[in-house]
Formats: sequence, structure tokens, C-alpha cells
Amino acid sequence: MNFASTYELAAANARLAELHKQAADARIARLAKKERRRKAA
Repeated sequence: MNFASTYELAAANARLAELHKQAADARIARLAKKERRRKAA
């Protein structure tokens, strides 16, 4: 296993984790908005 591929793998994992985090944040924000609307009604 050479260093370059290990580094690239780490970078790809970091990008993937960031995408997952953004998706989770968006989902939470959507749920919170829905919840607020339901409480207001």
C-alpha cells in the first residue's frame, strides 16, 4: 500500500463524511421546520 493511495482514500472518506453531514443537517432542518409549522397551527 503506497502513501498516495492511502492519502487519496482518506480524502475521499472525508468528502463522503462531509456529504453525509450536509444531508443529515438538511434532513434535520426540514423536520424542524415541519415541527414548527405543526406547533403554530
